[in-house]
Amino acid sequence: MTLKHPSAGTARATELSLGPRFGLIGDAVPRHELPPGEMPPEVAYQVIHDELMLDGNARLNVATFVSTWMEPEAERLIAECLDKNMIDKDEYPQTAEIESRCVGILSHLWHAPDAAQATGCSTTGSSEAAMLGGLALKRRWQKRRAAEGKPADTPNLVMGINVQVCWEKFANYWDVEMRLVPMEGDRYHLSAEEAVKLCDENTIGVVAILGSTFDGSYEPVKEICDALDKLQEETGLDIPVRFVFVTDSAQSDVRVSWIDHFDTAISGKTLWARDRSWWIVNGNITLALHHNGGEPLDDSAVKAISLHEVGHLLGLDHTLDTSNIMTARVRVRDLSSADRATMELLYTLPPGSVK
Repeated sequence: MTLKHPSAGTARATELSLGPRFGLIGDAVPRHELPPGEMPPEVAYQVIHDELMLDGNARLNVATFVSTWMEPEAERLIAECLDKNMIDKDEYPQTAEIESRCVGILSHLWHAPDAAQATGCSTTGSSEAAMLGGLALKRRWQKRRAAEGKPADTPNLVMGINVQVCWEKFANYWDVEMRLVPMEGDRYHLSAEEAVKLCDENTIGVVAILGSTFDGSYEPVKEICDALDKLQEETGLDIPVRFVFVTDSAQSDVRVSWIDHFDTAISGKTLWARDRSWWIVNGNITLALHHNGGEPLDDSAVKAISLHEVGHLLGLDHTLDTSNIMTARVRVRDLSSADRATMELLYTLPPGSVK
């Protein structure tokens, strides 16, 4: 299906004029129809090649969000894979395996909770990635609203007016209201203060970009997350935020460290501090890679111990029920419904003693 913008002007010429070197096929070829006869491949190549000379030089393109150069080895790999239908995982299993490894690399880079088992896929550019990420935000918001018995027909997404056009497309395609923060004075990107002003119970998320379309500046992700945390404390609104990993441990609220093993029969330890209102303000989690007898802990055991210690960090004590992750000696590998319910109850109560 062809597309035509409603404000399109006069149609372009219907034929493409050719130079004398292409005399063997006549003086012109149709622009918008197949020619009546065949065209030699070398002529077809040269026609398109010459037209593309009117494009800009990619090596000089520093104004858009694209790579302007790649090593010749990368170009060769692309050429070698052009005839593969990548979506056919059964026919091209090794390509699928390499794709999966790329997902794992990005998962570790962004500190995904379970990087080795993270879900992901390749996309046709960052625009498609934005569509999938935005749709995940909307679906999660809809499920939460449905569980609360509230309407879920007016979602909105907060962002600066400087975002890439793919976010406008997402809002249009998936019926999400765009709440745009204008640029003011010398500020050419989204600020935490302005983002929070536009959030309400129908906000599915806040878009923060690392590279403003105005000046290339990074938006203050940590400041925005902190402002949303404060908004939740004051109003109860839970705008999707995840832990922000920082390179400088001096700035962190929770520090996780690894040791080979403990001298006693434990595999994890958590220390935390609270304020006078019993809000936990920081914590230190130490995890072991081996039992104290020297046997290595596999990935599933480390995950279970990590969940157990995070439970302590968030305020949970041990339970006698061995089917829960918070039992003193961890025997299960994931959170139970009781673990989740206890945590949910704990954070619906006001801070302080419940005795």
